[in-house]
Order: sequence, then C-alpha cells, then structure tokens
Amino acid sequence: MVDTILEVDDLKTHFFLDEGVLKALDGVSFHIGKQETLGVIGESGCGKSVTARSILRIVPSPGQTVGGTAKLFSDGGASRDLLKLKPTGEEIRAIRGKEISMIFQEPMTSLSPVHTVGDQIEEAILIHKTQDKKEAHQFALDMLDRVGIPNPKDLSKAYPFQLSGGMRQRVMIAIALSCNPKLLLADEPTTALDVTVQAQILELMKELQQELGMSIMFITHDLGVIAEVADRVAVMYLGRVVESAPVKELFRNPLHPYTVNLLKSIPRVGRGRGKKLQTIQGTVPIPINLPQCCPFMARCEQAMPGVCDKAVPALEQVAENHSVRCYLHHENNEVAST
Repeated sequence: MVDTILEVDDLKTHFFLDEGVLKALDGVSFHIGKQETLGVIGESGCGKSVTARSILRIVPSPGQTVGGTAKLFSDGGASRDLLKLKPTGEEIRAIRGKEISMIFQEPMTSLSPVHTVGDQIEEAILIHKTQDKKEAHQFALDMLDRVGIPNPKDLSKAYPFQLSGGMRQRVMIAIALSCNPKLLLADEPTTALDVTVQAQILELMKELQQELGMSIMFITHDLGVIAEVADRVAVMYLGRVVESAPVKELFRNPLHPYTVNLLKSIPRVGRGRGKKLQTIQGTVPIPINLPQCCPFMARCEQAMPGVCDKAVPALEQVAENHSVRCYLHHENNEVAST
C-alpha cells in the first residue's frame, strides 16, 4: 500500500428524498497510486461527481455517506479513513486544500463573484501555508504565473466575471494547486472550453503533475480526454464501477457492454457522410427502488434472461489489472451479488 495514495472500498452515498432513497453511490471501489492519473468516465447521473464530493466529505444535504471506506495513505504507509472524519471537523478541514484539492465542474459558479481572483487564491494559502499576508500574496502571484495567467499582478485584482472561461479554469487550477496537494480531484476541468483552450489546460495539468509529483482523479465523459491524460480508467454506471483497466487495455479490449457502447459512440474521422453516430438506447434510470439485477440490463443487447435479472453482478478480476462487473465475463455465470 506504500504506492497507493487513496483506496476507496464499497463507498455508499445515499440521498434521502420524499420519493425514497436515491442511491447515488452503491458500492464504489477503486484505488489511485502515487503520481497516477485515474480517469473516471460515465454518463451524467452515474455518480462521478458525488464520488469526489464523498471523498472530501462535502456531499450536499440531504445526501449522506452511509457505508464504505476512503483511506488516504501517508508516505510512511499509515492511513486515515476520511469517511470517519466529521464533515465540519478540524481534521478534514486540514486535509481539504492541503493534501487533497478539487477543481469543481463549473468555475463561473464555483468562484465567488464578490471576491477578487487574488483574494480567493490567498485564502487557501493563509489557511494552510502561511499567516503572512504579503507572503501569501506573493505565493498567489507565483501560482497565477505558473498556470499561464498573463500579467498576474493586474489580473489578481480582477473578478471572475471579468475573465474568459479558459482564464477562470486556470484560476480554479491555481487555487487547487496553491498548497501542493498530494491528490487532485478534477471534476470535468475542461467542460465548455473550446478545443484549443482544452488542449492547453490538459497540457498544463500534466506539466504541474510532473512538477509537483501529485496524483489525479480525472472525472469526465470525454473519452478523447481520457485517452490523452489517464493511466487507468474506472467506468461508472448507476453508482458502481462496472469496469476498471489500464487505459490502453480498456480501449483495445473493452469487456462490459456499457464500455463497448461508449467507445462505439465516439465520432471517428472517415466514418462517411450520412451515417448516424451509434448511441446507447435508453437513459440512465433514477436510482430509487431499483430491482436487484444488473443495472445495465434494460439497455443491454447481450442481456441473459434468468442470469442478469437475478442479482447485481460482482466486480471480478478477469485479467491482470482488468476487472469487470458482468456475467458475460464471469467464469461460470453464477449469481454473486456484492
């Protein structure tokens, strides 16, 4: 476990609504190694963002983390279970921003509209690094320069609405990396950016990862981005990991029908005019009072009646570093619920 920075096991986060219990996460398990990038993919509503928020203990009400563990490992091998920490306690507040940072999905709504860019970066530095305001201000300017912001001294006095989408995203990265975290949770960090800016942001994150030696959990629905940045991939569907493999292995040999269909839906050069993109039929169901069967069964063309409808399949290792939650790839198709 010395080479592991975070180990999540059987993580369960539920939202208690009037309509019933919405099981946003229902047994998520994965690990992230040192200086590794884990790509987390899946459609909207599969639990990717809730996973990151659960790790940091910032799940909004009425959500509650009701089970599992999320162990953060130190360099010496000792671990702390983040899920046992009080969400508003001093211990988790000391970890947020310092050891684990997060880039939120939409910078325009995540940044404060009434505080300058410089003040928002300095806030984390004053909490975790130094109490000297002049020193914190210089740290903030250096961080803005590091993420490619021109004229950091002038732009540190600007408000988020005065910046472009790409600039705001760089500011979010500057805030997240201002205290040199061991783990960065990046939730759709390139959403709504044009292709040129997206490429710049991805290149910037890779450079800073090498420079700071940090690990990254990269959440996205863009498989092209995953191919560019990830070392391993965890495919999520309805609050569970349904397949996990090294990125090259996943693209070369996808096993779960959901992963196969995701890869088939990627636009390709040379497909030909007039040909429709392949899509996955149906939509992700709302995870309230779901039947105890394979969650993808209703949308799966390879579903096996009498097998897939009996219980939720377990996540089983089928090859080295390759696991899948599907009866098609279990040795004897036996029902084994997790």
